[in-house]
Amino acid sequence: MLPRTPQCDVYIKLQDLLFSLSDPPKRSQYQ
Repeated sequence: MLPRTPQCDVYIKLQDLLFSLSDPPKRSQYQ
């Protein structure tokens, strides 16, 4: 697990965005 840094937070948001683009149905379940 990576330490909670601003860059890490941005990376997580970026992954979340890619995840939602690749599979929208999972996104709504994820929220």
